[in-house]
Amino acid sequence: MTNQQLFNRVSQHLLRQNQQALLSENLSAYRSLTGLRCPIGYLMKSRYRPEFEGFRVVSLTGSKVSIQVARAIQRAAGLRSDDYQLRLAEELQILHDECRPATWATNLESIRLRWHLKPATARRQSRKKGH
Repeated sequence: MTNQQLFNRVSQHLLRQNQQALLSENLSAYRSLTGLRCPIGYLMKSRYRPEFEGFRVVSLTGSKVSIQVARAIQRAAGLRSDDYQLRLAEELQILHDECRPATWATNLESIRLRWHLKPATARRQSRKKGH
C-alpha cells in the first residue's frame, strides 16, 4: 500500500465513522466493543487480534514485547515496514486517539499537506447492470 492509499482509506473511514473507537471513556482501541475501529484497526479487517489492544502501531518503549506486537500490528494492517510509512500511520493513529472527531477533517487536511498527498477521493463501487 502506498502512503496515498493509506491516507485515502483512513481518511474516508474516519470521516464516515465520525466517532472514536474506545474500550472505555479514555482508552482508544483498534476495535471497540461496538465495532468501531481506529485507523489501523480499520486496515486490519479480519486480521485483528484482541492482544493488539494496549500497544501502538510503532513501539514507544522499545521493549522486545512492544516491538514484536508492533510488528504484528503492522503486518495485520498491511503496512510496509519502512519508517516513512510507519510515521504516517502513527500520525493517523494519534489523530484518532487524541483529537475530537469534530476536528478530524481539519487535522486530516493538515496531515495531507504536510505529507504532500493528494486529497482523498471517494472510492467508486462497480455496479453491474440489472442489480
